[in-house]
Amino acid sequence: VSWGFEIPEGTRNVYKQMSWGGIKRNVTDALFSDYVRILAKWNCQKCRRNFSKRRQQLHNSHYYGRRAKSVRWSTENCTALCSGCHRYFEENPGEYTRFMKNRLGEERYWKLTVRAKTPINKLTFSEEAIRVWLKNELKKI
Repeated sequence: VSWGFEIPEGTRNVYKQMSWGGIKRNVTDALFSDYVRILAKWNCQKCRRNFSKRRQQLHNSHYYGRRAKSVRWSTENCTALCSGCHRYFEENPGEYTRFMKNRLGEERYWKLTVRAKTPINKLTFSEEAIRVWLKNELKKI
């Protein structure tokens, strides 16, 4: 399948429908996951270890889950985390909140929270537009 751009060797996820907790992971999710991890230069944003040689062990962690479509593809909502740090934050949500507030600052954290809790208007939301934007951004990197 041609995506109209090249993703660096070893970074391409499986671009097909997959399901995590009943929510299908689609092409846009896979592109966005690559985008977040490439922006982080394949470093875990908590422990700072590099995963450029073990890329599948670096996850795109959503602070507010993918059900929150208003922030599903927001870099403020997502963090590149190694599998260990991702698991730690899932088991210690208070620590994840402290990490996010430190990363974003109080004001941006609360703005993210409001956005996550605000339903989106399907008439103004375009996943296709997000996918096109992501493809263009990945070309620049």
